[in-house]
Amino acid sequence: MSIETNLIASTSSATPTTVYTSSGESAITTIFFCNTDASNRDITVWIVPSGDTLGDEHMIMKELTINATDTFAFG
Repeated sequence: MSIETNLIASTSSATPTTVYTSSGESAITTIFFCNTDASNRDITVWIVPSGDTLGDEHMIMKELTINATDTFAFG
Protein backbone atom coordinates (compact mmCIF):
# COMPACT_ATOMS: atom_id res chain seq x y z
CA MET A 1 0.00 0.00 0.00
CA SER A 2 1.25 3.46 -0.78
CA ILE A 3 -0.03 6.93 -0.10
CA GLU A 4 0.41 9.64 -2.69
CA THR A 5 -0.19 13.34 -2.13
CA ASN A 6 -0.61 15.91 -4.90
CA LEU A 7 -1.03 19.66 -4.54
CA ILE A 8 -3.08 21.19 -7.32
CA ALA A 9 -2.83 24.95 -7.43
CA SER A 10 -6.05 26.88 -7.81
CA THR A 11 -6.64 27.87 -11.39
CA SER A 12 -9.33 29.59 -13.37
CA SER A 13 -8.41 27.39 -16.33
CA ALA A 14 -10.88 24.75 -17.43
CA THR A 15 -8.00 22.44 -18.40
CA PRO A 16 -8.05 19.14 -16.46
CA THR A 17 -4.95 18.14 -14.49
CA THR A 18 -3.74 14.53 -14.35
CA VAL A 19 -3.18 13.68 -10.70
CA TYR A 20 -2.41 9.96 -10.80
CA THR A 21 -1.61 7.44 -13.52
CA SER A 22 -1.91 3.80 -12.56
CA SER A 23 0.69 1.25 -13.53
CA GLY A 24 0.29 -2.47 -13.01
CA GLU A 25 -2.52 -3.58 -10.76
CA SER A 26 -2.94 -0.55 -8.51
CA ALA A 27 -6.31 0.75 -7.37
CA ILE A 28 -7.53 4.02 -5.89
CA THR A 29 -9.81 3.17 -2.97
CA THR A 30 -10.14 6.55 -1.25
CA ILE A 31 -9.56 10.14 -2.33
CA PHE A 32 -9.41 13.21 -0.07
CA PHE A 33 -9.90 16.71 -1.47
CA CYS A 34 -8.75 19.42 0.93
CA ASN A 35 -9.54 23.05 0.15
CA THR A 36 -6.95 25.16 1.96
CA ASP A 37 -8.18 28.34 0.30
CA ALA A 38 -10.29 31.04 1.95
CA SER A 39 -12.88 30.69 -0.84
CA ASN A 40 -15.14 27.82 -1.87
CA ARG A 41 -13.80 25.77 -4.80
CA ASP A 42 -15.61 23.56 -7.33
CA ILE A 43 -14.01 20.36 -8.58
CA THR A 44 -14.84 17.88 -11.32
CA VAL A 45 -13.25 14.43 -11.22
CA TRP A 46 -12.85 11.80 -13.93
CA ILE A 47 -11.41 8.29 -13.77
CA VAL A 48 -10.16 7.45 -17.25
CA PRO A 49 -9.16 3.88 -18.12
CA SER A 50 -5.79 3.39 -19.77
CA GLY A 51 -6.00 4.03 -23.50
CA ASP A 52 -9.26 6.00 -23.26
CA THR A 53 -9.69 9.74 -23.60
CA LEU A 54 -11.31 12.17 -21.18
CA GLY A 55 -15.08 12.24 -21.59
CA ASP A 56 -18.35 12.52 -19.70
CA GLU A 57 -18.61 8.72 -19.51
CA HIS A 58 -15.65 8.73 -17.09
CA MET A 59 -16.87 11.57 -14.84
CA ILE A 60 -17.51 10.58 -11.21
CA MET A 61 -18.02 14.08 -9.72
CA LYS A 62 -19.21 17.21 -11.49
CA GLU A 63 -18.73 20.70 -10.08
CA LEU A 64 -18.64 19.50 -6.47
CA THR A 65 -18.28 22.51 -4.18
CA ILE A 66 -15.76 22.15 -1.38
CA ASN A 67 -16.23 24.90 1.16
CA ALA A 68 -13.32 27.07 2.24
CA THR A 69 -10.93 25.23 4.60
CA ASP A 70 -13.00 22.03 4.34
CA THR A 71 -12.13 18.48 3.26
CA PHE A 72 -14.23 16.06 1.22
CA ALA A 73 -13.51 12.30 1.37
CA PHE A 74 -14.64 9.95 -1.41
CA GLY A 75 -14.30 6.19 -1.15
